[in-house]
Amino acid sequence: MRQLLRRYGILFRQLLIRELPQLRWDRLFRVLRLMELSGEITSGYFFKGIAGPQFISFEALRFLRKPGSNDTVFWINATDPASLCGIKPEGLTRPLPSRILSTYLVFHGNRLVLVSKRNHKRLEIHEPPDSIHLSEYYQLFKDLVNREFNPIRSVRIEEINGRKG
Repeated sequence: MRQLLRRYGILFRQLLIRELPQLRWDRLFRVLRLMELSGEITSGYFFKGIAGPQFISFEALRFLRKPGSNDTVFWINATDPASLCGIKPEGLTRPLPSRILSTYLVFHGNRLVLVSKRNHKRLEIHEPPDSIHLSEYYQLFKDLVNREFNPIRSVRIEEINGRKG
């Protein structure tokens, strides 16, 4: 349970659908309530569009309340355990792509700003061309080319926002 809270920060029914059977909601709900009663976690309604109870660690809650936490730029693979791809919570301003290994997402705070599909051949950029943050979003490619484990050899973009080039 604590490992799931470290991984996600927040737990809710829809998130645990992809977990092993022993880590699914119906088995963990009672434990979550006991952890809440002991003061280890708290529950509430932290994110719109997620039905049912949400349990959050105090560390994650502090992070969400921290000023400037909405300004972090980060990227994630669509199949990462922390990714919500394939879950489809209500209220998202932009639907998340399918849960496919060759898809990467770049976020600026809670905004999805770039989606890289088909091993970086197709990009969806959700920011204007004059955005001062584009170089931060493209850091994804630099990270993937320069990482120590299994770096990609090159990035060959064939399409941006539906336009082939």
